[in-house]
Amino acid sequence: MQDGTVMSIIPALSAGIIGPLAVFSGNIPMMVGAVTAPVAAFAGSSLGKKFSARFEGYAVKVARASMKRVSSYELAEKISSAIGASIASVLVIAAVALISLFTHSFNPLVLAGFGPAAAPIFMTMLSASNSASNRKTALSTEYPFFMVFSSIVAYCGGTIYMALQHVKKATDVFKQVSKEAAEIERKAVFAGVGAVKSVEAHAETIPHEEFSRALLTTTSVWRTGGDMVSTLEDLAEEALKYMTEKFERFTSSIAAYIEILFTALVLLPLGMSLTVIVGGESTQGMVLLNTFITPFLGLVLLLAVRNAMPKIPNRISLDTATLAKALSVAAASAAIAYVVQAAGIPVPYPVIIAAGVGVTALLVYASMRHQVGEIEEAERELKRFVRIAVEERKAGKTMYHSLKTAAAQRYSRHFQAFVKGFSTRLTMGLGIYHAASTARSWLTRVILWLIDMVDRLGGASPQLMEKVITALTYYSAAREAQRGRTKLFLYLTYATPFIASMMFGMVHPLIAGTAFGGTNLELPEAPQGGPSFNPSPELAAQMIDMGFLMMIIAASTMALTISYAIDSHPFGLHRVAITAFLFIPAYYSVPLMSELVRATLFPSQV
Repeated sequence: MQDGTVMSIIPALSAGIIGPLAVFSGNIPMMVGAVTAPVAAFAGSSLGKKFSARFEGYAVKVARASMKRVSSYELAEKISSAIGASIASVLVIAAVALISLFTHSFNPLVLAGFGPAAAPIFMTMLSASNSASNRKTALSTEYPFFMVFSSIVAYCGGTIYMALQHVKKATDVFKQVSKEAAEIERKAVFAGVGAVKSVEAHAETIPHEEFSRALLTTTSVWRTGGDMVSTLEDLAEEALKYMTEKFERFTSSIAAYIEILFTALVLLPLGMSLTVIVGGESTQGMVLLNTFITPFLGLVLLLAVRNAMPKIPNRISLDTATLAKALSVAAASAAIAYVVQAAGIPVPYPVIIAAGVGVTALLVYASMRHQVGEIEEAERELKRFVRIAVEERKAGKTMYHSLKTAAAQRYSRHFQAFVKGFSTRLTMGLGIYHAASTARSWLTRVILWLIDMVDRLGGASPQLMEKVITALTYYSAAREAQRGRTKLFLYLTYATPFIASMMFGMVHPLIAGTAFGGTNLELPEAPQGGPSFNPSPELAAQMIDMGFLMMIIAASTMALTISYAIDSHPFGLHRVAITAFLFIPAYYSVPLMSELVRATLFPSQV
């Protein structure tokens, strides 16, 4: 839940939208609204606090979902204050819009004021579901590995409560489960309800059904004195299968999302092109697509993929210098496009934009390559690294010497740099996990943490090490299957520029008039007020330029989204660059496609 003062200020920002409109248009109702909106927001905020009791039940739900230790009364007061401010501001904006409409001075841009005015209502209503969703998403990633660790602890004679106590200290690996463990310990120790009851009580509040059910199953067996080892081994196996199914469901979702966008990507520009034939204004439609519809569809797709994908907490970040360079390249591309066109140099806009997008994407990717490379190579090489260590352990070496031997092997460049540093820190006397804590890959950290705990609790038993390898194998297989199926859509994206070339090449003879033997045609006049069709090469060229611009935006967004789905991070921008660069030869192949279509379908026209 956001701070109450901030939530009250957001509706007041609606004045920043209608204020400039009032100044430029001289509209009196808008001027009054610009002054009244902030006053109404703060007055509504104060008035809303008086109804805080009505929101206390919802506040309890928010606090429980987000695991925040806050007073439900104070939280209810913040919620009621934000909603009061929002309602008051919405009423002011609605009044301004209605008065302007009745006085024939209505400006559609005033409706934009409803955005900040209504924002606190939606932000408040979604706070509980978002908190629960974020908590569930984090648990989905950590839950399988925690259950594997729990089975290891049970094999060593411990309980699931002991496993939770160990995980509570590993906040860097089990970010969310460590919070759950801390809350369980707080109930057990400070509330004095005991380990079993605290686990059961907390399990009832966990939004992740599988994790909650696993905890309750374990406590039931614990109470009855059943076989804890076999129970947790079964639960660990179920958790690993759940992980595989999670990646499969995500892949199916990706397929649906990409198919929807690809259908829109192909049909919209073609439909706009064909409206020219019946007298439509396709260029205006293309401008609308390029400016609003295509970016909006791309943003929705990206957010949908991000919401559906398993969240893997790798350490990867974009530094300010790289972002500044990328923005500079993008600005330079826009400036070059303007100068080239002003100078009359025949370099089309789509070519300049495609080159600018490609160069910008490559620049960011090159700056992030060392971070991306370490994560990618860790997921490929980690299994071989751990397998060598296990085989060395089976030969009778200590865990320390087994890991040193594994680190001495040859690996890919970025992973080799990591294992070299890891081996050095082991030599300096650091523990296994602390020696690996610098890894950017979350998978590397969690696997080496499990190895460290196997060494501490079970004397580095090869049997327990095999459990770690089993978890790693399930994860790697699920990720590879998900990547393989998602890459099929990447190849479709790479083909998109040439699909666009063929598509516009088929329409070009009709728009340019070459299909009818020329452009100076005596066509029947359309009925009065009806559509007319006047083919011309200029109109065809304009239609193709606008269409390719839209395709560049949409295909680049598709490439970014698919790359995000493959890597679980948005920095695999080399795929975006490849997609953008492919539009350059595709653009210049349109005349060839057009001539081929004309010669094939209209052979009588010379």
